[in-house]
Amino acid sequence: MAWYGNDGWDYYPPYMSVASRQSHGARTLAKLLKKSKRTAEPVVIAHRKRQLTTTFWGKAWSDNLERYADLANRLPRGRTYLRNGSVLDLAIAAGRVEAHVAGSELYRVTIGTAARAGSARSSACCAASCPARCWRC
Repeated sequence: MAWYGNDGWDYYPPYMSVASRQSHGARTLAKLLKKSKRTAEPVVIAHRKRQLTTTFWGKAWSDNLERYADLANRLPRGRTYLRNGSVLDLAIAAGRVEAHVAGSELYRVTIGTAARAGSARSSACCAASCPARCWRC
């Protein structure tokens, strides 16, 4: 792929369908997980209305994330990835949620929670790492 015009700032990669992104991401994820000797646990929406949350706690978590959203496009893009089946792996551990998401690249998203000293509340810290260190992450 050649760069052209305005020192490469006008370049857009060719369009990839959702299915091709998912298959490319699944192959890359299989290589990553083979090293750690565990299997992928993809997220599948089983609800017939394609609702992302069905329980009280799930809705409360979703509402809390919306309150702390820093950019207007991140949560809707994440919902789209989830509905498309692009969340290829989700691992939940104590104080940490990690996911591998097939976007234009395979992204690793980590959400960590830590209890504050002397308080029952927890603070959330989100970090997303992009393989290309792109400006969107």
